[in-house]
Amino acid sequence: MEATADGVVISDPDVSLIRAVGMGWRMLFPIALNAILIWGLSVLAPPGPFLWTIETCVGLLMIFSFYCIWQRWRTPSVVRIGNGRLFLRRGKGSRVEEHDWDVREIVDIETSFGSSTFHSFYSIRIHLRDGSRMPFLHCMNGREGRWVLNYLKMLIANEQGALMVQEGLAPALVISLPPPPLQGMGALVSDLEEQVVRMAPPGRPGSQSESISNQNKV
Repeated sequence: MEATADGVVISDPDVSLIRAVGMGWRMLFPIALNAILIWGLSVLAPPGPFLWTIETCVGLLMIFSFYCIWQRWRTPSVVRIGNGRLFLRRGKGSRVEEHDWDVREIVDIETSFGSSTFHSFYSIRIHLRDGSRMPFLHCMNGREGRWVLNYLKMLIANEQGALMVQEGLAPALVISLPPPPLQGMGALVSDLEEQVVRMAPPGRPGSQSESISNQNKV
């Protein structure tokens, strides 16, 4: 995460594939432990169809885990929110796609953790006014994913509010978050908030405008 002249930038880490495998140890460790236990069982017990079936399942899970880590590594995302825009760049191997939206086009944002409708190796997804949806970013776990979700909601809501203030539709409003659960990020987030907060005089009272859903619950 970093603050730039064009807004706050949040990106997936730029690491080697070996480093990505190391970062995915939470996914690989239980499968590797099961593989070791099954190997020990095969030494003590005679082989049979039941043991072969378990070994096959564990082998497939290991392959699937490496596949997920590889997919996350080859599809890095960079999102930038600022100046009333949300810019997204996603890599797909050697191909790169870029998107740029007005923040008022965003009607909702969700995380894949705990969602019954969003299952992907991506962790965050935005809903646009035209009905399209775009997933991006990779979080390590549900705690990090939910914090990033709320932080993005805060940034988008502040940008939407700043545009409303500029148009004289609403008074200035700044939404803030509790300290992040990630170690060493508290001071960084405080610095970012100080750089992106925009001060403006109150607008005309009594007017209303749409914004992303549940932004007041952040």
